[in-house]
Amino acid sequence: MVFVGYGISEPDAGWNDLEGLDIKGKVAVVMLGTPKKDGEPVLPDSLEQNYQSVPGAERKIGKLASMGATRTIFIADQEIKGMWPMLPRALANSVVSFNGKPQTNGPKMIVSVADDKAARFLMKGQVYNPLEAGDDPMKGYKTFVMEASSVQLKAEAEFNSIETWNVIGVIPGKDPKLKDEFV
Repeated sequence: MVFVGYGISEPDAGWNDLEGLDIKGKVAVVMLGTPKKDGEPVLPDSLEQNYQSVPGAERKIGKLASMGATRTIFIADQEIKGMWPMLPRALANSVVSFNGKPQTNGPKMIVSVADDKAARFLMKGQVYNPLEAGDDPMKGYKTFVMEASSVQLKAEAEFNSIETWNVIGVIPGKDPKLKDEFV
């Protein structure tokens, strides 16, 4: 497992949690939200908004998957603890296949959300523990390989067969040069 901090890579803004980390084939442990220093966002407002809420978590998942992470475990600080119950459902991805051939419209991975007890267990004894960072979460902040740590994840899948159809309507154009073209 690798603790990737907030999982944000924005080097032009002076923040890159993922620099130098090899997460290929590993479980990424990532915090929700964005870094704050003295209660103020570290990232510029335009980037701060990119990493908020469920869309921000999805952006992090996509980046981690593109770097080869096989699983993501989210942990949350007290500020966003209220989001915990809704995250597993919000981050659940459906995969559609036609005639048994999966559609590949992006990387897929198993995403878990650690409740408070599980997060404390995962981070106990690590070189940095965001759950015990106190008033200054940036003090001692770092990303790292979680030595002597392992996790066993269980995923459930539901398979449903459905029938669907598409309808196309063509309206001929009046321009002689373009009448045979359509969108």
